[in-house]
Amino acid sequence: MKMAACHPERKHAAHGQCKSCYGSEYVRRPSSKASRARRDIMRLYGLTNEEHAAMLTASNGKCEICGAAHGKNGERLVVDHCHQRMCVRGILCRECNSALGMMQDSPDVLRSAIKYLEENRGESV
Repeated sequence: MKMAACHPERKHAAHGQCKSCYGSEYVRRPSSKASRARRDIMRLYGLTNEEHAAMLTASNGKCEICGAAHGKNGERLVVDHCHQRMCVRGILCRECNSALGMMQDSPDVLRSAIKYLEENRGESV
């Protein structure tokens, strides 16, 4: 069994390092996280870096629903897509993208939710 150079008592994981050291180094390298995100966007949605950048520019770098520049925990904006037609729709924060999914991507369900909220503003039960 090959042992790690950083901690000889641990098994080798990658690049001569144990799993813990390799993982912490990977986390410190934002360029690798960014390049992985770019590869994922291409793989999942077929968007080139230029197309993704154009979408971000068109949305002014903000969620197209709530206007946030990032998710509530500082996450990046995400590419929203239609699961039925398999097409890209736009740029959203993670919360708005999740909300659409929870509402089954249905305009009828969303209209019903809006009606419910408007009819029940701040009234106690």
